[in-house]
Order: sequence, then structure tokens, then C-alpha cells
Amino acid sequence: MDTPTARFREPRSTVYDFLDLVLVRCPGCAGAARVVRVPGDEGPGGRRPFAARRLVCGGCGASRKRDGTRLTFPCGAAGPVTDPYFGRPLWLRAETRHGTLWAYNGV
Repeated sequence: MDTPTARFREPRSTVYDFLDLVLVRCPGCAGAARVVRVPGDEGPGGRRPFAARRLVCGGCGASRKRDGTRLTFPCGAAGPVTDPYFGRPLWLRAETRHGTLWAYNGV
């Protein structure tokens, strides 16, 4: 008798599940920079998407810090897709014949 194959189960992820690491274009050198959660800050009421964030670039050493109390998600296809904390263009983008494909990180 054959064994049943493992079936894919949708984890019901939302956009908020991918915000612990966001790869963006650096404001200093235009290379890849990271937007990460400030260690030890869980955000108001323990809500991680609203924790303080830091933008860091390993190429030029640029660093910025921002509280996470306000998130701005892009809507529509009028402009470039940006991160919700600093408004920087996402690093992981590709133009396709159907529009722009983007990702916050490689996970």
C-alpha cells in the first residue's frame, strides 16, 4: 500500500508576518540595506509590527532609527513599492509582463 503524500497547508500568513526583515535600497549608497526590529522592543501591547525599526547598510554604514507607531503600505500600481517604515524602495523587485513582482525578504 502506498503512503499518503504530505499535503500543503496554507499557513495563512499576512503581510505583517514578513516585516521582521525588509530589504531596501540604501539612501546613502543605493546598495542593499536592511530594515530590522530594534532588539528588545516588542512594540506597544506586544504587537511586533509596531516595534521600533532600524535601517542599516553594511556597504556604506548608513543607519537610521524610527519608531514603528505608523506604517504606510503602498496601494495601487502608480509608484514604486516601498517599505512601510522608512518609505525606501524595496530591493527585491522584478519587472514582468504582468507588472512588478516584489518581496520584503528572501524567506
